[in-house]
Amino acid sequence: PQNMMAGVTIDNMTAPRAGTTEQAADYTINPGKTQRSNTTPTYEKAFDLLNVGEGDTVLDYGAGMGLGSSSARKRGANVVTFEPIPPKDFTPDFTNAADIPEAVANKLVNMNVLNVLPPTQRNEAVTSIGRSLMPNGEAIINVRSAAEVNAAKNKIKSEDGFIIGSGKERTFQKGFTQKELKEYVSNVLGEDYTVESVSGLSGATVKIKKLQSAAPVQFADPFAMQVPQSTIPEGM
Repeated sequence: PQNMMAGVTIDNMTAPRAGTTEQAADYTINPGKTQRSNTTPTYEKAFDLLNVGEGDTVLDYGAGMGLGSSSARKRGANVVTFEPIPPKDFTPDFTNAADIPEAVANKLVNMNVLNVLPPTQRNEAVTSIGRSLMPNGEAIINVRSAAEVNAAKNKIKSEDGFIIGSGKERTFQKGFTQKELKEYVSNVLGEDYTVESVSGLSGATVKIKKLQSAAPVQFADPFAMQVPQSTIPEGM
């Protein structure tokens, strides 16, 4: 089958063709179109699932606007933020995933990030999440549901997801069922991590624990193809 992402890159790079070979496309794939300013309650629920509190170090992996930081600090936690293309009014600790120290945090949240990444970048992001956790550290990964993404209008099939939208800027989205997300994350991380399904958040959610015996992770930057700092993505 035709690779629908051929010639399509992320952020403000043009997509010369999509859909069929006869249909030219003049649009860009911008994860920033999914950014929202009302995510604090979602972060609070994720922090509850992780029992975030005094003395914890929390990594917000794909921090978007940085709204999770204040919520974690109010609980007495230290906060580390990673956002590859931050808004102008937010300065994360890291914009390059390769710069995040290994085992930097004992708690990690990854909110609606994996669903906007194509397969290769998605796999590398999950590996990077595992690398960033301390032994015995825990993470929450939350994504959009398959039902929500499948119900979207104006979508074009692309790899294992869809390009969604009708304007000059569109998004890539891959929805997950709960079972699919658990199996996927388990397969990427391997036997050095436990992965369990959890409830309490919309979409699909898993909780990860990095075992004490986990081996060092070989790193690849999942966001290497995302470049323009002037673009304001969300994530996430």
